[in-house]
Formats: sequence, structure tokens, C-alpha cells
Amino acid sequence: MLHAVERGLGVATLELALDGVSVVVKGLFNAAIFSPAWLLAEGLIGKSEYGEADVELITREVASFTVGWLRCQVTPDALQLTTTEPEEFERVRDAAVGILNTLSHTPVAALGINREVHLPARDGAHYLAIGDALAPKEFWEPLVDLPATRTLTIWGQRPDKRGGRVQIQIESSVRFRQHVFISHNDHFNLLKVDKQPASREEALLETVEPNLQPSAHKGAIATEILTSEWKSSMGRSTDVINAILRIK
Repeated sequence: MLHAVERGLGVATLELALDGVSVVVKGLFNAAIFSPAWLLAEGLIGKSEYGEADVELITREVASFTVGWLRCQVTPDALQLTTTEPEEFERVRDAAVGILNTLSHTPVAALGINREVHLPARDGAHYLAIGDALAPKEFWEPLVDLPATRTLTIWGQRPDKRGGRVQIQIESSVRFRQHVFISHNDHFNLLKVDKQPASREEALLETVEPNLQPSAHKGAIATEILTSEWKSSMGRSTDVINAILRIK
């Protein structure tokens, strides 16, 4: 799929092997009500998507199906909506908002806006250079032979007054040879904070997630975040992708 990942910084159009977005809502869900027919009846998908429905499983505990561009997975404690079609990213957000508005009494605890891509390296040297830039090998070379970066996870503080974190995970892709897998997770615990930590030492004191109790009023908070924060979340994930792309 050919599409630009740059936001005005001069990087050329890039062919990504896979570019996907998901919205994950933690809460208390009744999987049995989720089905392609229910989404159609609630006006959350159209007849064309309904006609392409592929149902894997719908039980009291689990619902898993695909309707056109949208994949829906529901368990008792989570709802996940996913697409790997970049032109439909915003429709995933709209579907999540529609479901939360329809199920306004459903207890909700947390929200994640996630972007995952498989980025091709230009060649083997570039593939190694990405790992070396993100995790320099000078420390490891005296300790192990031929050190290589396999998995790297970075936590960052939210750039707003919302509780949660930004997590970036970078790995060697297991799906595509000589590709880099990048996961950008915008995690919201649906709580407000007066201020974010001002130092890494202060941030260390907040690495334990607060005990998040699902409640019905948090659904409205989740829909407000999806509406107001979507563009900035997608922008931050794109900035990460571009920064890695610029590694030489």
C-alpha cells in the first residue's frame, strides 16, 4: 500500500507492508449482543459491510467477526475495533464512538488508541542501523557476541492533562523479513490529572497503574477523548514512524 507517512518534514512516500489502527476499550461488555446484524441495525455499518460479514465466533463470552474494513473482537472485559485500511482509520474511531454512545450504560475503565506498522528497511545495513540507533551496542559488545536489537519498549508521559501514558514498542517484524514493527499505544485511564511528572525520577513513582474501576460515566469521557484527541494521537504516531524512517 502506497501512502505518505510524513507530516511535512520532507520524507518521501513509503510503501508500508502493513499499517493498522485499533481502538481498545476496557470495561464490562456483553459479547452476545455484538454481531454484524446489530451493528447494521444501530447504523454503525452500512449494507455493503454487512454483506461482507465473516463471523468467526459469537457466544456469551466472546464475539469475533469482520465486516468489510472493520474487525470487531469482544470479550467480557474489552472491546477492540481494528482496521488495516488507512483510508478507514477515522471510521474506526466513529464506530467506537457510536458503540459507546449506544451502550451508554456500559461500565468503562480505560481507552487505548493504537497504531501498528511494519516498516521496511532499505537494506540490511539500514535494518541494523535502526536497531543500533535505538539501542547502542557499545555496552553489550564486551558481554555478548554480535549483539542485536530485538525488542525495545519506551514509556512516555502524556502530553496533556489526562491520566495514562504513551507506550512505544519497536521489534523485529515476525511477519515480514527485514522489516521493523512499530507499535504506538496512546493509553488513557479516563482520569484527569493536575499536572504530569516534570522529571524521570518523578515519573518513576507513577509506573504502577491506578486501580481502574469500570463505571458508566466514563463512557462519555472515552467518546470525548476519541473525538478530541484522535488527530493528535495519529500525528504523534506518525512522528515516531518518520523519526525511525530518518535513521541512516
